[in-house]
Amino acid sequence: MILPTSRTLPLLYLLACLPALAGCNTIPYARSGELPARVEVADGSAQRAGLNAATYDAAVRHVRRLFYRDTAGFTRLARERRAGAIAQADEDSFYSALNQVLATLGDAHSHAVAPGERAANATALRNGGSDGGSGYGFMRAQSGRGESVLAVLPGSAASAAGIVPGWQLLGIDGQPPWMHRRRERQPALFLFKDREGRQHAHRLVPGPLPPVRMRESRYLPGGLLYLHWKSFDDDNLQWLRAAFAAAHEQDRLEGIVIDLRGNAGGIGRVAAEVYAMLDGDGVFAWLESRRGREAEGPASPSLRYGGGPLLVLVDAASASAAELLAARLQESGRAMLIGETTAGAVVASRGIDLPDGGKLSIGMQEIRTGGGQLLEGKGVTPDLPAPWTPEAVREGRDPALDVVARVVAELAKTRAGGRETEDAGEKPAADDKDI
Repeated sequence: MILPTSRTLPLLYLLACLPALAGCNTIPYARSGELPARVEVADGSAQRAGLNAATYDAAVRHVRRLFYRDTAGFTRLARERRAGAIAQADEDSFYSALNQVLATLGDAHSHAVAPGERAANATALRNGGSDGGSGYGFMRAQSGRGESVLAVLPGSAASAAGIVPGWQLLGIDGQPPWMHRRRERQPALFLFKDREGRQHAHRLVPGPLPPVRMRESRYLPGGLLYLHWKSFDDDNLQWLRAAFAAAHEQDRLEGIVIDLRGNAGGIGRVAAEVYAMLDGDGVFAWLESRRGREAEGPASPSLRYGGGPLLVLVDAASASAAELLAARLQESGRAMLIGETTAGAVVASRGIDLPDGGKLSIGMQEIRTGGGQLLEGKGVTPDLPAPWTPEAVREGRDPALDVVARVVAELAKTRAGGRETEDAGEKPAADDKDI
């Protein structure tokens, strides 16, 4: 998980891997978190071929040992394509060939990232908050499906263009996204694809932007506590515990709105505890691999919500543990979901360092909700649709919060009607007599 966890961050170009759910599990070959040195060799040289061979063989070996489905077919195909892959003259061509082989696994979480791309991503993340607060105005996430829009910052070039969270980023100025280098005040042509497969080209000029809020706690009209955060990690768990404790202490909990839009997921243990904090019972998720099945949860939080309305907001950029939490609350009847169908990216994966300094991501465990739902490739469908649209983004409107306002108004009417009924029941009718 590489999504930052600070309260605010002046990011406009955030790169975040759609993370593994099972971040709390010990899995062999997991990366240490430090970026390894990139091995430099001349293109077309014997050293290039040797490095390609070592990297290719390591990737295939890791897949055979760790991938969560049977790899017999993959092993045969990898053997057939080995010579062609290691004969590639440069790093980019080799990784293109390697990813073509990995794509036959049929798992969007299993892919390889070249050392150059990996270093560029790390630099963009490291320097994201130190460039004077200027950029295009959207955060992007990376997975085996490519890069996609995680969130759009109001008042930015991206919001003015009507770019929508969940769109896939295909290229920038005719190049792969990772190769793009932003130039101050210089326009760049971005090519996106929406969920229906339509392509959208937008020329954006970087400009000044305010800090991006990575988490937020406030009260909405009607007394509902609104909680929004971008990743499931221990830092955000502590923040959520503090928000719950403060609300309980003030006795202000009329209801809760959990905003999981743009939440790329994170640690399964953390998501399981949040589920329990929201009065969820039983197993949170089932993790399955060739080695068997294990449960995530149930958790025993120190503080629970204690009942009351619970609304959960989701969008196409809600992924992994965020999807599982939304689905688990929905299938247990605990929450009403508002927004749009989630990403459908729910497989536990791990990043593994490769010999040349690249990274292999492998899907290692198939995940089902505690109720048995498989979300991979399907996502979670909300109870009340409220999708982002280009028009809403341009106008600064939030369709999901508009629906929340209507639901809160209906809840207020219901409560008022209940009080009137109770009051009427306390008043004796004119012809009632004591006996």
